[in-house]
Amino acid sequence: MQKLIAITIGLIIILVIFLKRTPSLPDTNVNRENRSNSTTSEHPQLVKTHTKRLHKRLILSPLEKAQNEVDRLGLAQTIEDLYRPLDDVDNAAALLGEIFKLMKDKNSAAHKLADIDFEKLNPAERAKLWHSLQEPDIQKVLALAFEAAQKEGADFKLKYENGPGMVLPQLGIMRRLTKLLSHTTQLKTEFESADEAFNSLKTSFKIAEFSADGLTLIGSLVEQACHQITLKALPSKLNDNNRQELYKLLHNNYINSREKYQKSIDGERVLLGPTFTKLPQMIADNPKLLSDIELPPNHSFEDEQAYHTEVLLNLRELSGQDYYEAKDEIELWEQEIEDRSNQYPITSSILPSLSTALIKSHETQTQTQMAMIRLEIQAYQEKYGADPKSLQDLNLPTHLIQDTFTGDSLIYEKIDGKTKISSQGKVRDKEIALEF
Repeated sequence: MQKLIAITIGLIIILVIFLKRTPSLPDTNVNRENRSNSTTSEHPQLVKTHTKRLHKRLILSPLEKAQNEVDRLGLAQTIEDLYRPLDDVDNAAALLGEIFKLMKDKNSAAHKLADIDFEKLNPAERAKLWHSLQEPDIQKVLALAFEAAQKEGADFKLKYENGPGMVLPQLGIMRRLTKLLSHTTQLKTEFESADEAFNSLKTSFKIAEFSADGLTLIGSLVEQACHQITLKALPSKLNDNNRQELYKLLHNNYINSREKYQKSIDGERVLLGPTFTKLPQMIADNPKLLSDIELPPNHSFEDEQAYHTEVLLNLRELSGQDYYEAKDEIELWEQEIEDRSNQYPITSSILPSLSTALIKSHETQTQTQMAMIRLEIQAYQEKYGADPKSLQDLNLPTHLIQDTFTGDSLIYEKIDGKTKISSQGKVRDKEIALEF
């Protein structure tokens, strides 16, 4: 009997445990519907709040969408992402500052040399100008410029956080300095030797690079202008070592030109973008701030910032292509900005000049190609005692003889004993060509 009782108790315990482990009935559609109806009826506000949150997560604002694209591409988000401060030992800014002080004096020989239109001078005037290179202030400027060119960069410690008005105030005078160095190179080439002129040429290229150390498009434009000024002073008949070194300098500029242009676009986005959110208060403090821009009713500064970001991202992508590949899209880009000028007046007043700057960038790139081709033609002449019959004879990589404006080869021809390399593209109706 005791055994029977023990067995019975054991069975009861097992049954209880089994019942506790048995799963509940399946959550059928009816059960879910009942539970949902119960929740809805008992807690309607909870369901409403949950729906709003879900809706907010699914529908992003235009600015959030634009920012997500920036994140996806891994582009710079802040000034710190673009700006790399330099230690004093690597920084040319102090030396350039000394040069600027010397060149601001309009009566100085350095200032006058930079202002001269070299192409209009006759041989006697150029000879006189060559003697002026011995003037103390010009010698001082040249020595400082050469020392500055040994530095890594030019960091003027600008307060970029102050907004879009912050550009390199020195850019104009850096262009003037490049002209002085260019004229010095040309004078030394004519009255001394090409190899004597080589140091001032290298210095000029380096000063041009410093112009792009600023984070805005204006820095990129000034660098291009300085680069083009320097290319005009390219010496002929360099010795082989100097010619090879110059070719490397030109090639480095060529392969980095698009990346630097894109960095300037990133700078525009990073510096100008956040300003849109500050504009309402800025306008309240200064009603004349946007005196030339009429804002439409219900204008959204946040949407304006989103559009500004979108079009810069589009231009950034276009700048990575050859001009002939992107030409149609660039024209559509310009037309869209014009068509939406009433909706986004601030962006439309800022951005049209960017496409012009992009074309100028392609022009500079093409002129750099021509300069490299010129050096290779001179090397070919020295080696074979004759001119190449075509650019293909130089055995250069295809992209170095390809015209970015057409996709075809650059034009190579002999005219009246001179060599001419030209592009079928034009900038402001001016031919892009090099004669020597």
